[in-house]
Amino acid sequence: MLAGVAKESAAEMKWMKELIDEGKFVPVIDRVFSLEEVVEAHRYVDLGHKKGNVAVRVVPES
Repeated sequence: MLAGVAKESAAEMKWMKELIDEGKFVPVIDRVFSLEEVVEAHRYVDLGHKKGNVAVRVVPES
């Protein structure tokens, strides 16, 4: 598994923005964990159960 910072170009970012603006790109978020649950988030991903992306919320819910 590879990890790191993506190296997108300005043209690729513009293309991605256009897809989002047109509603043609829809991210799949499987679960959202709080920052306090980051250990559980890693465990969930490591177990291979996720069906989309897993997000970690770093600001308090309003």
